[in-house]
Amino acid sequence: MDADEQFFYEHAGWSYRRGGETPERYARDHGWWADVVPDPDVKDDDVDSVGMVARGEAVNLSVTLYAPREGNPVIRARGNVLGALSGIVVPSEDDPYLRVVAAELASEAMR
Repeated sequence: MDADEQFFYEHAGWSYRRGGETPERYARDHGWWADVVPDPDVKDDDVDSVGMVARGEAVNLSVTLYAPREGNPVIRARGNVLGALSGIVVPSEDDPYLRVVAAELASEAMR
């Protein structure tokens, strides 16, 4: 099992399928990318029912999956949105779960 397979086995093991093309690899091969940013739609007390964000114990993020716009694959700000998920409360902006979210968005966009 390579490092990518091990990562998804540990973090999304219930849906792990060995062999075949993974959504993460498909996204990379097609130039898709995920941007992780603070959730722009969240106000101070939204989606923080247990106060973790307010206490600095977590962050509230949004993940958007983009594909290069035809004829201009370099400009990310103008990429085509393939999918997005917001209201993701995780301990930090580098939490491994965000990689799982990006892969799930890619999986949905592949269908």
